[in-house]
Amino acid sequence: FVAVVLLTGGTTSADSITLAREGKATATIVIPAKPPQRHVQAAKDLQEYVKKICGVELPIRRDGKRVPGTGLYIGQCEPSVDADLPDASKNPESYAIRVRDGSVFFAARYPTPVYYAVASFIEDTLGVRWFAPGDVWEYVPPGRAGELTAIQRDKVKTPDVSPRFWSGHGWNEDWNRWTLRNKAVG
Repeated sequence: FVAVVLLTGGTTSADSITLAREGKATATIVIPAKPPQRHVQAAKDLQEYVKKICGVELPIRRDGKRVPGTGLYIGQCEPSVDADLPDASKNPESYAIRVRDGSVFFAARYPTPVYYAVASFIEDTLGVRWFAPGDVWEYVPPGRAGELTAIQRDKVKTPDVSPRFWSGHGWNEDWNRWTLRNKAVG
């Protein structure tokens, strides 16, 4: 199997999260029943990159309800708690990735930073890199077919500057997607 490790400073322990085993999904992506478009996009990106790494497509549930086993909860869902959110006094683009009860919670106070949390997980934990717009400029680490386990710690990210944007580069959908994945706006 493939284990992708995120090493960060701090004293929190890391949790092993199995996303796929023996060719089957062991995690479910969950978004609220009426999700903002950024949540839908984050869920699709997470699903896409897990499939690219190990060949397994994780299901996406659009009801926000607790799922048995490993849940990858994007935004405020039924099992979310207020402590999942970054402190309200922080930059509004702050986001958190919390690990609790064998599940991962991608949380922020606004939809775009929730997307940033998922993009951070895809990049920092799963090892995907987006060097420039377009598929030819991305790196997806080779994984073992049907197997994917990730090691994740609780993480809160507060940008030093807000908003961050790429001036004049919103030329097409590839540029817009690349800019968002790099935690900026077009």
